Amino acid sequence: MHPGEPHSGGTAGRLNWLRAVVLGANDGIVSVAGIVIGVAGATTARGPVFTAGLAGLVAGAVSMALLPLLAILLPPAALRVPVTFAAVLVALALTGALSARLGGSNVRRAVLRVVIGGALGLAFTYGVGHLFGTAIG
Repeated sequence: MHPGEPHSGGTAGRLNWLRAVVLGANDGIVSVAGIVIGVAGATTARGPVFTAGLAGLVAGAVSMALLPLLAILLPPAALRVPVTFAAVLVALALTGALSARLGGSNVRRAVLRVVIGGALGLAFTYGVGHLFGTAIG
């Protein structure tokens, strides 16, 4: 901070870094899950799903991507997408609640915002994978 600049020194100003971290974590969670669910929508074969998930995992950093990758690899084929979808939405709800609590915001509103946005993103990528995987495969 420099004298004369209009920066807030209050709690809200100090918590901006936390918001950036939480939004970054949410972005990583949804990005990797979107890749995995999109490929899972195109095929039930483990190889392509694993390859896509591993590439997203490495690119997105292990800390943000491990949950969706494990959720897609561990359950039987029929449960992979629903388990991944649920695991990602739980992770998003937790990060949304944590950020709202620490930032002094409405927890319910924050959780609904990230969970609904994440669910829409996952559903859209699954649909794209299903449509294009069927057309190409």
